[in-house]
Amino acid sequence: MSTQLFITPEGLQQENEKPPYIPHPVLKVVANFLSYLFHPVFVPLYVVSFLLFIEPFLFVGASPQEKALTFGRAFINYTFFPLISVLC
Repeated sequence: MSTQLFITPEGLQQENEKPPYIPHPVLKVVANFLSYLFHPVFVPLYVVSFLLFIEPFLFVGASPQEKALTFGRAFINYTFFPLISVLC
């Protein structure tokens, strides 16, 4: 149970206890999914993916294998190494 404090002209007042807010389980799952999806460690991969696969003029002569290799290098440098350095 949590109590809520607020300030009035008479001074500090305490409101009656209220039950804690419990979010809906589906809302919690969606929030966790979005939290992982937009985690800052993955943002460079989104940028590299955009540049490799959506931007038509940046990698004109690159084959699909070269694009996959570039994406793999970006994953290792921008995601794998930072996660390993933080977790170990």
